[in-house]
Amino acid sequence: ASRTRCRRRSHQLRHRPLRRLRHRKGNVRVMGGQYQPLGIEDKDVLIVDRSLKLKKNGLIMVCHEGEFKLIRTATGKINGPYELWGSITYIIRDL
Repeated sequence: ASRTRCRRRSHQLRHRPLRRLRHRKGNVRVMGGQYQPLGIEDKDVLIVDRSLKLKKNGLIMVCHEGEFKLIRTATGKINGPYELWGSITYIIRDL
């Protein structure tokens, strides 16, 4: 099965490349208020772990049409034409 790659950066997500690290973690800075319904504010930093599996009501980062997006999985399954990129484990907010 071939995997697509997110090559274009989303205007809302500024990320450092998630390389094949031992723990497969990376961080992403959110730009803009598009994800406020998910509890994520402008300039929050998200910790993404690519080694975790989906959970019910989990927040995940997906690749869709070459761009990164954040979605919440109500059932623990991905609905739609998305490729799982990683699970959000922490949200860091500047006070």
